Amino acid sequence: LVRVRLREKDILANIKSGIVTVDDDGGLLFANSSASVLLGLDLEAWIGRPVVDEIGRVAPGLSSTLQRAIRQRIHATRGEGLVVRGDASFPLGVSTTSTDGDGVQVGRTTTAIFQDISDQKRLEQLNLRAERLEAVAELSASLAHEIKNPLASIRSAVEQLSKREVASDDERTLGALIVRESDRLSRLLSEF
Repeated sequence: LVRVRLREKDILANIKSGIVTVDDDGGLLFANSSASVLLGLDLEAWIGRPVVDEIGRVAPGLSSTLQRAIRQRIHATRGEGLVVRGDASFPLGVSTTSTDGDGVQVGRTTTAIFQDISDQKRLEQLNLRAERLEAVAELSASLAHEIKNPLASIRSAVEQLSKREVASDDERTLGALIVRESDRLSRLLSEF
C-alpha cells in the first residue's frame, strides 16, 4: 500500500495537467504541483481550506465548473476557462469528475483536471484561417473564370468587327487596342 501510494503521488506530481480535488464545501483535499504552476497559486497552503473562490480569482471558468459539479452533483463535466495572471492570460480545458465517497470516512469529492490549451486554440485559429483562405481562393478562381468567358467573347467580337472591309482606320486602331487590353486582362486574371 505504501509503494502504491508513493507511485501514485509520484505520477500525480509529475503529470503536466493540473489536478485539484475538493470536498462538498469546496475545501481543498489535493492539488498537484502542476495545478499550482498553472494557476500561479501556492495550493499546498490551501489544503483543508475552502479554495474554490481563490481559484475563481485567477481562473473563473475553472471555479464555476467546479462549483457547478459540486452543486449539481454532476459525475462528469467538461468546460473551458481562462487563467488571468497579471498581464498574461491563457485558456484552460477543464474536466471534472465526482465520487460519492464511502459515506463513512470519505465524503463526496470533486476532482478537476485542467491544462493549458493555448496550442490547441492556436491550431484551431490557424485551421479556421486556412479554411477561409481556401474559400477565398475558390471564389477567386470562380470569379476569374466568370470574367474571362465574357472577356473572350468581347475580344472575339471586336476582332471580327475591326477586320470588316468597311471598318475605318480609327475603328481598326480602336479594335486592336481593345483586343490588346482584353489579352492583358485575361493574363492578369490567369495570374490572379
